[in-house]
Amino acid sequence: MAEENSRVYKLFSKFLTLLGTVELLSAFFVTSYIYKFWNLRPVSYRIVSVDSIVLKYLSCSVVLGLITLFFGVYLSKKRKEIFYSISILFVFISVLVLTDRLILVKFGLPPWIPDTRRHYKNRPYLKGIYKAKTWKGEIINAVSRTNRYGYQDDDFSQRKPKGELRGVMLGDSAALGYGVDPSDTYSNQLEKMLRKADKKYRTYQIINTGVAGYSTFQEYYVFKEALKFKPDFVTLGFSMNDIVEPFLVNTDFGGAGFDYHHVRQSANPLIGYLLNETGLGRLIQRLNPPPDLVTKNIGTIKEAAMYSDTDPRFITAWKRILNDLSKIYRLADDNHIKIILLIFPCTYQLGDIHAQVPQKILINNAKKHNVDVIDFTKVFESIVSRSLVYEKGSSKKEMNTLANKEIEKYYLDTDHFSEEGHRVVALRLLKLLTKDKRIKKK
Repeated sequence: MAEENSRVYKLFSKFLTLLGTVELLSAFFVTSYIYKFWNLRPVSYRIVSVDSIVLKYLSCSVVLGLITLFFGVYLSKKRKEIFYSISILFVFISVLVLTDRLILVKFGLPPWIPDTRRHYKNRPYLKGIYKAKTWKGEIINAVSRTNRYGYQDDDFSQRKPKGELRGVMLGDSAALGYGVDPSDTYSNQLEKMLRKADKKYRTYQIINTGVAGYSTFQEYYVFKEALKFKPDFVTLGFSMNDIVEPFLVNTDFGGAGFDYHHVRQSANPLIGYLLNETGLGRLIQRLNPPPDLVTKNIGTIKEAAMYSDTDPRFITAWKRILNDLSKIYRLADDNHIKIILLIFPCTYQLGDIHAQVPQKILINNAKKHNVDVIDFTKVFESIVSRSLVYEKGSSKKEMNTLANKEIEKYYLDTDHFSEEGHRVVALRLLKLLTKDKRIKKK
């Protein structure tokens, strides 16, 4: 019996040595494959920087390979039953872990990571390219870059330097800058404008905390976390999908807990990690894709734009939103920070007073809290009307066509700004900051 066990231990030690060697070699070969695979595959929003995927597999294969080799050598000399049992368990774990890491090569990771309170947030140190769709159905490759805090912004120190003006921009994909280069968002454009126009401060840091798909309840938590940066003012960008999207997505409001962000919602951080940050978790999500919430959203957003906050379909949504806004306004007031509400309209609301019900609700609520508001519905309506030249004999249809062409200069799609649209937002903010004597013009 002892001789038979010795033979089994000897064979298994050789297997461990071979497996450890294969794991170490895979660190080189699989890494090379990942880079090749990355360069050949089409750009996708679901894949993040190749460096993170390479590092995950490389570190796992080297560490597990060395430990497996150690077990193989040790078992060949110290043929003990308990060590044999531990080795079997370790082989199972190492194969499972490396298989999981390999699956990430295929499915990658999304640009977001799970968060127990906010559902998801931007992945820190993200460097990637994603596809954005324009009015005409054209696909453009847009850059996404985040800093250590997960903000689509340049990196900066948490400690505020003396003589620096700091602003925090809260919002969703409109604030984030969907479809435009990070340097062209209204946050960055405002920062550049301040450097040229102001003589009151030495330096300027306008912090873009926007996250695609965020609503007011998530922006409240972002604001709380951003207080550590000691901002002088805060803006809150409100988009029309803020009204209904949480009820389609967030499980706390009866939503699916999963959408186009490809992040499963979980109140447990460990379960959230296993579902979203592992290869097997990504495989499960691929086999069970998210519901088509974007298509559902368009209809309900249009309806929400035309019905009051007392309508049975939207009364719960508006109660939540106004409660969230009150919390945000109080937080700003408690910390002596000026807050500005920015209302971002959908293009179909421009020129249609019947589709501007949310604007009225938001403005009235802001007045109760003495909060400044910039309603970009009126701003863009004014810009478009000034650019149109009425020609005798022009039909209403022809004038609408001209108006839509003008709107396309400022919008990439129904609810996201172009570079020029972001410039309009930055200019209006600069004007308000000047009027408020927050800055002093040169």
